[in-house]
Amino acid sequence: MKLKLVFFLIFLGKIAISQPPPSEKWIKIMVSPNHADWNYKLGEKVKFTVSVFKNNVLLKDASIEFEIAQEKQETGNSQNQILTSGTTILEHSGLKTPGFLTCTVSVKFEGKTYKEWANVAYAPLDIKPTVSLPTDFADFWKNAISENNKLPMDTKMTLLPERCTDKVDVYQVSLQNWKPGARLYGILCVPKIPGKFPAVLKVPWCRHKTLLRRCGFGSRGIYYIRNWYPWYFGDNAATKL
Repeated sequence: MKLKLVFFLIFLGKIAISQPPPSEKWIKIMVSPNHADWNYKLGEKVKFTVSVFKNNVLLKDASIEFEIAQEKQETGNSQNQILTSGTTILEHSGLKTPGFLTCTVSVKFEGKTYKEWANVAYAPLDIKPTVSLPTDFADFWKNAISENNKLPMDTKMTLLPERCTDKVDVYQVSLQNWKPGARLYGILCVPKIPGKFPAVLKVPWCRHKTLLRRCGFGSRGIYYIRNWYPWYFGDNAATKL
């Protein structure tokens, strides 16, 4: 009995060792605006409370570098400040035109740089396009759609038996698009149970991801289709999923 207990304790110890602790930043920076909804009126002053923590305790005498500027428009006029108590309040006069204001704060500690930021909005619903609409924009797309409508879709749908389950049928699908010979590809997951179901369309990011990652939708009674660009897999997708 004692021997079994010893083996059991060793087993538990191995499980505990094999589970890594959750990733945690050594240094944390908190940047908080003084409006709970992060929205401000034009010309209204904003206050950002900045706090620096080490192991969840305020880091006294922390040296920060900060910049407050319109979103994605760095001015290059960053400033430095020593936080005697580990926290401070940074003020800005606000924006006079609709847009977003960003407060960016960085801290260097033991050779490593930590960075955090916060955005606040000034009349976001009144933001206007910064580029004027080309005069031929509507005509261009009207003609493009008209030409594409003349192109046969030439749809293809191939069952992938090795990817199917007892609840979902999986197909590789493609159709002709844009010009003769150019195709748009996708993976379609279809629930096997009869009936009408909602559908989810997943468009690709600008990087490779596993195509069948979300086919669990099908087992929950949801049609799921994920398309990708030809340079991802092309006609050989079934062998590279």
